[in-house]
Amino acid sequence: MRGRNTKKFMKTIHLHFPTFLRYLLEYKFYQISKIAQGSGVHAPDISKMASGERVVGPKVFSKLIKGIREEDRADSLAAWLKDQIPEGAEDFVHIVKAESLVVREDETSRPHNVEGALKLLAKHAERVPALRDVIISLAASYGPVAR
Repeated sequence: MRGRNTKKFMKTIHLHFPTFLRYLLEYKFYQISKIAQGSGVHAPDISKMASGERVVGPKVFSKLIKGIREEDRADSLAAWLKDQIPEGAEDFVHIVKAESLVVREDETSRPHNVEGALKLLAKHAERVPALRDVIISLAASYGPVAR
């Protein structure tokens, strides 16, 4: 019975964060009890998160990350964020660590290219309603862009 439920669950959501959590436990020698102690999240809940039986929402993740060592927090966040990407929008979003970004003052950072990027994003949002909802939510949060 567990196998059928697991397969059904795996089809409905991405499992980047549970996979990363299992990696921490198995290969980086984390202990569920230590993560629980550092985060305030109950150990049985962390076990369910690692197996993919429990979805990790933003509030729980913000607690859970406190129980993860500093050097693993960026990767934990990247894995969790990948699970938040709406289905069908995976090809339009690439999550990378901040240290791998290079910011240059050249043609790619000028405002006219931002408009082109927004037009491309809007084009894809027409096909992916969940992406459109995320864009609208972000626009509402940050207000109009200054020109």
